[in-house]
Amino acid sequence: MAESSALIKASSTSAATAIEAAVSAGTLWGLDMGTTTQAAAYSRYCVVRGTPPRLAAMEEVMPSNAEIVVFVSDTESFTGATDTERLWFLLGVAEGL
Repeated sequence: MAESSALIKASSTSAATAIEAAVSAGTLWGLDMGTTTQAAAYSRYCVVRGTPPRLAAMEEVMPSNAEIVVFVSDTESFTGATDTERLWFLLGVAEGL
């Protein structure tokens, strides 16, 4: 299944770190994040990578102290991707995501 990534801007560094820890623990805002969803935080930002249905559910229950500022879905075909999608794909390859 394709994966998506959401860049979340949190209200504070500690809130972003808490999001990362919750995803790693498997439950975020009451949602089961499964075992394949990944997260990383820096400053007030946290990126969460997982299946599109999980990230859509996450967006629906997101508290007011956090917002998704960028949402990127993987494409099925590199050839048919936009340049921005190619950039994100190659960044993921380079970072081992």
